Amino acid sequence: MEVNQPAIYESMTGKKAKEPLAEVEPNKEDKKIDTSLDAYQKQRDAERQAELEKARAKQKQEVNFTFVKPRKDFSIYGGWVNAYEPINKGKLGSSQSWREEKKTRFYY
Repeated sequence: MEVNQPAIYESMTGKKAKEPLAEVEPNKEDKKIDTSLDAYQKQRDAERQAELEKARAKQKQEVNFTFVKPRKDFSIYGGWVNAYEPINKGKLGSSQSWREEKKTRFYY
């Protein structure tokens, strides 16, 4: 009512009515948006190329320093072994407890 009939609004409320907003006509020079799949794929390819160029430029600027620690010589910890003998030769395993002699307790 304030916009459509300002005289009645002013007489009822005693306030000044707001001026109506001017309607904006669409500009005929606006470009039509291409919604086809080919256009989208071309746009995404261009974006990917731009991202790759940024990453390559950043990679060229960075300088990486790598320090190599001297490797430990583990041969000093080992001993001479014979490949044809078992590694647990002469050791009693848990499955060979029957070889040990157990003293029995005698109660008098």
